[in-house]
Amino acid sequence: MTGFESSSFPQIGMDELELTQQYQYWASDLVRVRDLGINFIRYGVPWDRVNIRPHEYDWRWTDQVMDLMQVLGINPIVDLYHFGSPL
Repeated sequence: MTGFESSSFPQIGMDELELTQQYQYWASDLVRVRDLGINFIRYGVPWDRVNIRPHEYDWRWTDQVMDLMQVLGINPIVDLYHFGSPL
């Protein structure tokens, strides 16, 4: 099992997925995880990007990540919010 750091503090502009370029390289990173033989991954949903306004949700990015995990045979252990606090 492994995972990507996904702490986020949008109040101060700190997003670990942004800092580690996960938004840019998520697909190739997941292929690397699979190539290492890892079948389980703790994956934090970037809630401040999903819940963009009260009662308004955009799951597009998260959906494509989860879809690729399924194709690659990686089982996600999903964190809806790892560490930090959404706006």
